[in-house]
Amino acid sequence: MNHSSKMIPAVAVLIGIIFFSSCIKEYNYVKLNPGAEVKGCRITTLINGTDTFYVHYNTAGDPTELVLTPGEQPHGWQGDYHFRYDKYHRLTDYFWGDPALTDYRLIWHRYTYHGTSIVTDSLFAYITNGSGPNPPLENFDGLTIDSLDADGRIVKTTEPGNPPFIGIFNYNAKGNLDYSFAVYDNKLNIYHTSRVWMFIWNDYSVNNRLNITPFPVQVTRYNDEGLPFNFQLVANPPGFGSSELFGMDYQELQVLYDCNQAYTGAL
Repeated sequence: MNHSSKMIPAVAVLIGIIFFSSCIKEYNYVKLNPGAEVKGCRITTLINGTDTFYVHYNTAGDPTELVLTPGEQPHGWQGDYHFRYDKYHRLTDYFWGDPALTDYRLIWHRYTYHGTSIVTDSLFAYITNGSGPNPPLENFDGLTIDSLDADGRIVKTTEPGNPPFIGIFNYNAKGNLDYSFAVYDNKLNIYHTSRVWMFIWNDYSVNNRLNITPFPVQVTRYNDEGLPFNFQLVANPPGFGSSELFGMDYQELQVLYDCNQAYTGAL
């Protein structure tokens, strides 16, 4: 009797169970810890039409760059993102610029932390000499104070003024941003692959929102861990309009991951 032929289906079933249980474990972990980052997968590549962006990480697993393929020019309003951290792995700076202009920074955010519940976001804009370690003071363009809840989610933003401009962000019982008419899937939000994505785009929802813009999207495929692999615009007529993710306008966005890391369940 050939026992090996019977073992192959059993091994395949076992692998499937491991993948499924890992997906469930990460999803449940986020539901119980809604500000948490999961470590099972990290994004390596975003393919937006003819533009391909790569995500690079430091040894601690923090993203340091989200950059276009070297030598390419982006189509539309897109560019390179760069991230810096302090010794506590907290994001201190992120800036966005044209990949063809080395020292140009369209925007530069500088973050200052006041305990665990308040973050000051200082914005600098239209910087032509941004190669130094600090944003030029003459390019200061505004201040926002972020208030965090016990789970580390931004739940209030305050822009000083007379009167101040205040934004409130509530989460519903499912752990999703409680916007009117918002539609979500039932899979793990792609931004939970890094606390940086959640923070800078202020979205700690458990699930993926499918109507960020007036043009809804569908996720046509998920990977084995339940993370979105392909976002596609649902538009009438086809080819009209766009949605937004990772600061990019897109009609179809493909996401590639590195899922060879062990799940740690750590922030």
